[in-house]
Amino acid sequence: MSRQLLMREQNPFSLTAEIRDQLEQRGYRDRTQYRAYRNTPLTDRQKATNRRRSSLRSRVEHVFGVQSQMAGSLLIRTVGIVRATAKIGLRNLAYNIKRYTVLAGASS
Repeated sequence: MSRQLLMREQNPFSLTAEIRDQLEQRGYRDRTQYRAYRNTPLTDRQKATNRRRSSLRSRVEHVFGVQSQMAGSLLIRTVGIVRATAKIGLRNLAYNIKRYTVLAGASS
């Protein structure tokens, strides 16, 4: 086992081998970013992988940030999962309409 993998296993925030195996059996891939450790710098390939993953993550986090600003918070005060799902759907629709108007105005 490589030193970096061993050190990653010791990180309390990383996935355990058991959880990672369960996720792989269900068809999911581990997309956790690589971390450099003392005297073990990241390789160029790991740096490139981290850049790709962080660009996707930043786009997704931007959407949640805008939605929380629009709604005041992400706390949903409804009774029942059906109403909560509907409320989330309406928030997503409002965000998509707002985003479309911005993009349509920029292309004109």
